[in-house]
Amino acid sequence: MRTLFHMLVPFRLRQWGRRLLGLPTVEEIAAARTAAVIQAAVPYAMQVTRVYLSWIPGAPQSLARMRMLELGPGRDFTPALILAGYGADVTLADLYLEPWIPDYHPAFYQAVRAAIRRRHPDWPLPALDEVIARSEHGRGPLRTLHCGLEQLAGVPDQSFDLTISNAVFEHLYDVPQALRELYRVTKPGGIGCHQVDFRDHRDFARPLEFLCEADYLRRVDRDSTDQGNNLRPHEMGQLLLETGFQVEEFACNLSADPAYLADVRPRLADRFRHFADEQLQPVSGRFLIRRPH
Repeated sequence: MRTLFHMLVPFRLRQWGRRLLGLPTVEEIAAARTAAVIQAAVPYAMQVTRVYLSWIPGAPQSLARMRMLELGPGRDFTPALILAGYGADVTLADLYLEPWIPDYHPAFYQAVRAAIRRRHPDWPLPALDEVIARSEHGRGPLRTLHCGLEQLAGVPDQSFDLTISNAVFEHLYDVPQALRELYRVTKPGGIGCHQVDFRDHRDFARPLEFLCEADYLRRVDRDSTDQGNNLRPHEMGQLLLETGFQVEEFACNLSADPAYLADVRPRLADRFRHFADEQLQPVSGRFLIRRPH
């Protein structure tokens, strides 16, 4: 709500007054916030890139001419740009594809480039440099699709050697349809590496609470899918098998605390009460899947 002071005193005069008092201006506050966000975002982008390189069999040598699809790339496209630098033909798909933000992305990509030069001088930078030069990350070295996995509009059958994602599958609103689309666009023999966060996103400290709600429903909108779905890993694995994929591995990398699970069990909704502890305890993990020849 605007105060009488704000209505009567022009913006530029208020800014001058803040400088006179030694206080930061609105622009300086915004710049500091952006710098803090970038400081946190750079190591995360590099971490995801390292993880992707560790997941992909034979990487980085195998990336040359590999056709790959990354789902839900997030706020920046750093991992895809490094993989493209190794020679991969990368397509990104996201229903909420991040636009280029002039007040954020130029500074971010310059910062992540400097960090890569210091910590990973072997990572190729041509694709990243092209994005910096163009001031645009939605074209050039990457192809982008503004759509969800449920409907990969315009993507031909059997297009990709590799599909990859980090914390995307738990936000799908129609998992069977999404997996059918994933199967359709994967080449025979193609693989998928997909990290899935099975926690209730409303409170990561209590990751199974949505299993206690019989009426837990998710509408087809961004706000609801941000909470995560309540599928359990073994259910997701079964859906992958029913779609036609081979599940070569599910590597659990986070489990619910046994004491917390014991607290949750008597409160579980009917659908989950018969699940064994071994089915409820994993709350995050990576699927390695393959479309058979």
